Amino acid sequence: IVGCDGLGAEIAKNVVLAGVRSVTISDTETVRMSDLSSQFFLSEAHVGKNRAACTLEELQELNPYVSVVAHEGACGDEFLSQFKTVVVCGAASLEELIRINNITHSKGNAFIATGSHGVVGYIFCDFGEEHLVADTTGEEPLSAIVVSISKENPGIVTVHDEKPLEFASGGYVTFSEVEGMEEINGKVFSIDVLSPYTFSIGDTTKFGTYTGGGLVKEVKMPTTLHFNPLRESIVQ
Repeated sequence: IVGCDGLGAEIAKNVVLAGVRSVTISDTETVRMSDLSSQFFLSEAHVGKNRAACTLEELQELNPYVSVVAHEGACGDEFLSQFKTVVVCGAASLEELIRINNITHSKGNAFIATGSHGVVGYIFCDFGEEHLVADTTGEEPLSAIVVSISKENPGIVTVHDEKPLEFASGGYVTFSEVEGMEEINGKVFSIDVLSPYTFSIGDTTKFGTYTGGGLVKEVKMPTTLHFNPLRESIVQ
């Protein structure tokens, strides 16, 4: 984490409390009186001392199972290359952000640049050429009660009309407790939403005849995302 201003301290606190294995905080700046208005790890006794060094002790106490290190020097290429994720907070110049991001992108490591200016803030993320996301929404999987499943190509699934479907075409679902057409239980199907209460799941002609029951639940499929580096994103 580069930059131990108020935002950097908040990010460092959350990461340490989350219990990651190791966190390094880096800052070449010394503590100023103005830092005391937002950096909750600092006090008047720290004024004139290095911000990273002063933040270290309080930060380490939050979680003794996390290794926390303070770095007071410049962030050179070799130093930055050892980290899987680099977060830059505060007043770094655009040129410096691009330099750091070029290093992380070339190594396939994650880069986050962020800043806060009163009620306005910004964040830029570059997680590399291939970043696997297990859950793109972070929400609980959607589910519905099955009313019927037709035996045709494509098979049409109708769900209870207590509320409209929130499934999306191209998504995936799995079934359980279906009677008659037991072959579909536990299998994953790609769906095409047809109406607020119906969707298709492909050919069901080789399955048994649906007789009742059943629950359908969304399956979160891993997705690979591609991130452009900062220098390319600015041009775009």
